Parts: sequence; C-alpha cells; structure tokens
Amino acid sequence: MKLFANNLAAQRQASLAKQEQDRAKRTERDQHAEQSSNERFIPLTDRVQKMIDKMPLPIQCDGVPMALFVENLRGKFRGQASAPALGKALRSMGWIRTRQWRNESDGFSALWFPPDKPDKRATAPLSQPATPDQTPVEPLKGSAQ
Repeated sequence: MKLFANNLAAQRQASLAKQEQDRAKRTERDQHAEQSSNERFIPLTDRVQKMIDKMPLPIQCDGVPMALFVENLRGKFRGQASAPALGKALRSMGWIRTRQWRNESDGFSALWFPPDKPDKRATAPLSQPATPDQTPVEPLKGSAQ
C-alpha cells in the first residue's frame, strides 16, 4: 500500500510539473502573438529604424539588400512587408539605393546605403575608359554609319 501511495504522489508531481510547463508555453505564445499583432500598428519607418539600430555598422556600410529588410519585417496586414513600402520608408530616412547592372562575379545587385555613407561602388567605373593608344572598335556589319 505504501508503494502505491508513493507512486501516486510521484505521478501527481509529474502531472503538476507538466501542467506548469504547458501554462508557461501558452503564456509565452500568447505574449509573442500579442507583440507581433501590436508590431503591425507601429509605423514602418520606426520598425525599419529599430532593425537598422540592431544591425552592425560594417554591414550597413557594405550595403544592405532589400531582401534582408523584407525577410525580417512583417507586413501591416499579413505576411512580410512589401518591398515598395520598405523602399519608400528607407528613402524617407535618407537611405540611397544603388544598382549595379554589370558585375562579372555577382550579376545584378541593388544595395541600400545609409545617408552618411557614400556608395563605394558608385565611384568605380563600370569599364576601363578608352585611351588614345587603343584602336577603335569596328562597327558591326550592316549597321548604319
């Protein structure tokens, strides 16, 4: 009989511990849901600024792709924030988008730079300028001259 009572008490303690864990998980889930629903009512520029403040400065100076903002910010109604709305918010904060159409290693890229950091790629020429000692390129056959 004593063994039965001890076993029953152990089961009761395990049950209470499991109920407490479930209650803690529910509370955490509810807080997260409330926080994410409240987050949608915060203006997008404030949410973007909060994300930028958490971002290390070297990453900002190297340029931030739009995909990083889209993946990490929620939309007003559902899903992720839209790129056009994020672009408008970044421009209002003074950020500058630079596009590089020709890059042998990466292909096309569009990066956003902070207002106080000029784009290091904008000053680099896309191709080597022609020098006087180079021979001119012949026009294509059949093209009007």
